[in-house]
Amino acid sequence: LNDAQNPCMPKHRVIMVTNAFCMTDRQVEGIIELARQNSATVIWLIAPGIQTPKGFDLERTSKITGFKICSANVEANPIISLLPSKHPLSQPCLSDGGILNRFGGGPHEEDGSGSRVIGPLFYVDASVDKDVNVLGTLDVLCEPGLVVRQMDGYTSMYCAAPYIHNALLRAVGTDAG
Repeated sequence: LNDAQNPCMPKHRVIMVTNAFCMTDRQVEGIIELARQNSATVIWLIAPGIQTPKGFDLERTSKITGFKICSANVEANPIISLLPSKHPLSQPCLSDGGILNRFGGGPHEEDGSGSRVIGPLFYVDASVDKDVNVLGTLDVLCEPGLVVRQMDGYTSMYCAAPYIHNALLRAVGTDAG
């Protein structure tokens, strides 16, 4: 998280923020400033900055990501089903020529162990903003779990799952240049 403020940090076109439940304001500003320097896409996973010294703060996570983040007191495997649309990220191509339809459970998704069940689940209330592109919904909640929007000088993407499929990440990179 502190690397974004390092003057030697390359100006990447895609910045993925993972496991960043605790973030200082300075770390958030550093990531967003780095993104603005190159009109980059920032991918925020799960609930960045939600943990504060005073406890959980969904409002802060909403401010960081640029989306109205909500939570549901549910424990489940956060599988996201993509929604077909004209957005360039809505139907990423798989290496075998197919189209990615679902993702999110990570490496243990297929073994039935339940080892990737998490909770609470987070999602976006897309009804409050008109310029949010909903790319996918969380299967268990039928609520937006993958969204994207243009911000001031960068693109913000929010993903409610802890994993992004490599086909989607490749599509984000291609879209970001």
